[in-house]
Amino acid sequence: MTYLLAVALSEHGYTIMNDTYFDTLTVRSHMPRPSLASGPARAMVSFSETEEDVITLSINETTTIEKLEEVASLLCGKNIKLVPCKRFPLKLTIVGARP
Repeated sequence: MTYLLAVALSEHGYTIMNDTYFDTLTVRSHMPRPSLASGPARAMVSFSETEEDVITLSINETTTIEKLEEVASLLCGKNIKLVPCKRFPLKLTIVGARP
């Protein structure tokens, strides 16, 4: 889920600041901060206290595609639709697996 949000935001001008991420994504934006009155976006998004252009997004096991679309749409200023991956984008090797 974090990967989907990272791709969507990077395609719309955000700079991903994390080299790696699992449930937290930190981005830098050249756009003005959006208003976060209420809803899922308010719970997922926090703004840097020290840097005007830094936004941190927290994603957990209750986050749905619809919530991510709402947040991405709010941050990008237009309707964003996310398409879940059919497969994980990297080949995984299970270390220590028994035959």
